[in-house]
Amino acid sequence: MRRALARVFDATKAENCIPISGKDRLLMIQIAFFDDPARCAQKANEFADELEQRIADGVSVFPEGTKRILITGTPWPFRT
Repeated sequence: MRRALARVFDATKAENCIPISGKDRLLMIQIAFFDDPARCAQKANEFADELEQRIADGVSVFPEGTKRILITGTPWPFRT
């Protein structure tokens, strides 16, 4: 399962296009914690194939030149 997920993560590092949004990538990571490991590995490999094909075809979810932004840290608690 780790190798399959690593394929997906490597595909998201493509320089020339962004085949999946960060939000969708986060959702996939969260689902992996709850899914059956064998099923998750199979689906992640299928998805990695799709992402690699998107990269080869130049299909991006954002326009060319879009900046990638990484926000880190602990979220602030909501106060009412």
